[in-house]
Amino acid sequence: MAMLEYPSYQLTRMDSRDPESILEHIDEWVHSLPVRDLLKEFGGAFPTGRHADSLRYLEAFSAEHWDFRKGRERYQSEHRAFDPGTKRLVHAAAYALGLGTTTFPSHDEYRHVLILGGKMLTCMKRAEFALDLLRSGMVEAPEISGLGSFRKADDGERAASPVQPADGLDFEVDAMEAAMVHAFTLRGTPYEESKGDPYAEPNRSWKFRTYSRVDGLSPRTEGRQAHVVAADASNPEALRANTADTCRFWADRVAVLEPGDRVLVVTTAIFVPFQHCDAVATLGLPYQCVIDTVGIDLEGPEFRTEATATGKYLQEIRSAIVSMLGLREVALQRRRRRP
Repeated sequence: MAMLEYPSYQLTRMDSRDPESILEHIDEWVHSLPVRDLLKEFGGAFPTGRHADSLRYLEAFSAEHWDFRKGRERYQSEHRAFDPGTKRLVHAAAYALGLGTTTFPSHDEYRHVLILGGKMLTCMKRAEFALDLLRSGMVEAPEISGLGSFRKADDGERAASPVQPADGLDFEVDAMEAAMVHAFTLRGTPYEESKGDPYAEPNRSWKFRTYSRVDGLSPRTEGRQAHVVAADASNPEALRANTADTCRFWADRVAVLEPGDRVLVVTTAIFVPFQHCDAVATLGLPYQCVIDTVGIDLEGPEFRTEATATGKYLQEIRSAIVSMLGLREVALQRRRRRP
């Protein structure tokens, strides 16, 4: 059976410094044909009236029909079976909405490369992807950062790790540091600042380390720095630090951001829409930075036939919706402040 084909609706095309561009691209994505077809497939339809109501409706609808995490980690999501027609539609929609294949940078020079964290193997693949972009000469950047968290690593993650950190693999940030040290050949004793006890209060703890020797990108290593960051949570009573918390912390405590700086965010393809929105909301608009988000397809063609693939796509479409809701509010506030 031939795959459905939709036009492409890429949130990464928005101008991350311009509220009008952001609002326009969110509106286009929300009211796109693939989103309307997904709603119809699961028994929904946009309310009549103002377009501003559509995103709130979509968030509530996706919470009921596409949220398989229910506050848990992604690997703890519920697995649900879908019929072949639904699978075909969801996969085609996911590609059109920007969750599909590996993407590449729009520019060749950036101020920062920002690698987002995950499980150990994910951190390794993302760090290696960033390394390939830099080593190939496709992009150049003087500062590289890996963002992690104090999510506890599990036994399976430790067993599967191709690299064992010197200090142990206790948290996601340890996996990110090991991936960065391995990929970029970081040398020397890093400078460190930290606060709190991540074993006792992970949601209230933070740390960052800075390496001044990045030997894996020779010969242009002079002046280049690499950072590894774990943030505290904005809502420590309920949740651990998320992408937005970590980006905000990195910008406030580690990076020196100037208007017009280009920031290349590196993640996995399936997460590009929601993590791009988070980066624009926390970095693009507040600091007037140019945000470019790229993703590597870690799943491969075999993922399309897995029983879990359809649910994962729906879950991350919901993640994008939630992040767009937050970004839309930031864009509206920024627009109101304009003279």
